[in-house]
Amino acid sequence: MSDEACPMYQDLLLNLQKGHKFLQENFGYTPRVALSVSDVSGHSSTYPRLLADSGIESLYILNVNDEIR
Repeated sequence: MSDEACPMYQDLLLNLQKGHKFLQENFGYTPRVALSVSDVSGHSSTYPRLLADSGIESLYILNVNDEIR
């Protein structure tokens, strides 16, 4: 999953590409599952499509209680 602080669509794409390339070159691994550990209410409705086009099959969203965080 890309850095959720990326404000621009192009930054999200670049972040995903770099992350996938790093994992493939160093570990021979291509991720298929993404985990978000914060509220993703700020993402547009195109974000799931972006992840799917990047090979992500599942997205898990974990909202951590503010008292725990």
